[in-house]
Amino acid sequence: MDRWRLARNIGWALETRRRIESNVRRHLIPDNPCDGIKLSQVFRGLSRAPKWVPDESDVLRLFDAVPDRYHGLLWLGAGAGLRISEALGFEHGPLPGHGA
Repeated sequence: MDRWRLARNIGWALETRRRIESNVRRHLIPDNPCDGIKLSQVFRGLSRAPKWVPDESDVLRLFDAVPDRYHGLLWLGAGAGLRISEALGFEHGPLPGHGA
């Protein structure tokens, strides 16, 4: 799977999970069938491939390939060097134990 298709598939999976969770909160469906499914397991075979380190032009092309709402994740990954799991767990506010 090429890296552009992978980025699109990850975005689709995240969006699907978000929409289903919204439907659970609104009591439109009883539970989330995505619970217990880890993206890392779904894409496990790809993690054994040689690691790809994008250059600046690759990162800029990713911004064209993914929806705007995921651009923050791209900045965290490319700018701060966070892994996808770290970027997804990022929260706004002071670090625990470092302020109010």
